Amino acid sequence: LCSHNSSTLVATFLAAQKAGLVPCIVAPKAKERSAFEARLLQNIVRASPSALFVDETHGDEDLEALRRAVPRNGTARPTCIERFSHIPLDCSFRFTEAAPLSFIQFTSGSVLSPRGVMISHANVQANCSGMATTHGWNADDVCVCWLPLYHDMGLVGHLVPSFLVGWSIILIDPLRFARNPSRWLRLITNYGGTVSGAPNFAYALCATRIPDRHLDGIDLSTWRHAYNGSEPIRRKEVEAFIDRFSKYGFAGRTMKNVYGLAETTLAATFPHSSDTFSYLTADAEYLACRNRYRPVSSEKGGLDVVSAGRPLPGHDLRILEPETAIECEDGQIGEIQP
Repeated sequence: LCSHNSSTLVATFLAAQKAGLVPCIVAPKAKERSAFEARLLQNIVRASPSALFVDETHGDEDLEALRRAVPRNGTARPTCIERFSHIPLDCSFRFTEAAPLSFIQFTSGSVLSPRGVMISHANVQANCSGMATTHGWNADDVCVCWLPLYHDMGLVGHLVPSFLVGWSIILIDPLRFARNPSRWLRLITNYGGTVSGAPNFAYALCATRIPDRHLDGIDLSTWRHAYNGSEPIRRKEVEAFIDRFSKYGFAGRTMKNVYGLAETTLAATFPHSSDTFSYLTADAEYLACRNRYRPVSSEKGGLDVVSAGRPLPGHDLRILEPETAIECEDGQIGEIQP
């Protein structure tokens, strides 16, 4: 499903699951396609899906280019490629009685080329239950989301809980945030948003780039959970956001720094509700040379390392040395094994 955020995308995603198919949301066409989007779409075509549906921003030339690309990859399975508005009833699908998989989630591609992760219904239930239990999500919450649904933070962190927890969701396209970051805060104000998350850059953008005149009438006092994840968390930028928006009702305890990856469905670590914003200052040179933490003061070239919480309830994480797969000692850098 290649689409911008929309109610049609959500309905098609759910319809595919209901039909016993395994959906996968990928980045839509942009005016200048990024390297990430190009690799992602290439991987999807190589996977020879039963069908590829695109939104109305894709023209006839885009559809024809996709149709030509499939045979070049030597796929034997017939692939239906159409817009959402032209999905035929006789499309060559492979139905199953009960699909154990909920969806395919592609990784971010920040370390390796994007690759598909198979997410089961049990994975989704366990991860969402862990997040909901940790922070007391419920049907009275109102979630505001501008994150793309092809990203796990948008899909699993914002949309899926609306089905499992029952909260209301206000969904807009990421371009609307990019063109006017204050729109995010305005939606939280207008709808009484209680849950909304974003990468660190979004909080930095709001802290430094929104003119004061665009903040008239902003009230963030209903915002209970402001999740910050999917990229490195910068202490000074988080503190700048809290400092600027405290006079608009934003409480410092609302900011919750988290860590996740597609291989764990989404969340790997969440702070407890009672946890406050915390960080360690590490010797940057020692950290780079020895992959180990050693405390140092900020005045001596220290690197602030922000806490991203603890493993979710029901989830076990180990930090291993990449070459030996031996569990790391405290303060040692390694790779996560979910």
